[in-house]
Amino acid sequence: MANLVVLTLGDGRTFRCADLDDAKEKAISNQVGNDTIFVEIIPENGGPMISLGFDKISQDWIAIS
Repeated sequence: MANLVVLTLGDGRTFRCADLDDAKEKAISNQVGNDTIFVEIIPENGGPMISLGFDKISQDWIAIS
């Protein structure tokens, strides 16, 4: 089983993605206004979940503080 990568858009829609690149493509094509977009990654072999936010200026993922 691969990592579980779930993209969540500001309007509440969620997408399961193959990887972070897939999530990035979906984030770029679905960004609207100032909506918050984030991705959650659950590792394949367990461990802590990773959450990243989408930075619309750099068009890349950033750590959520």
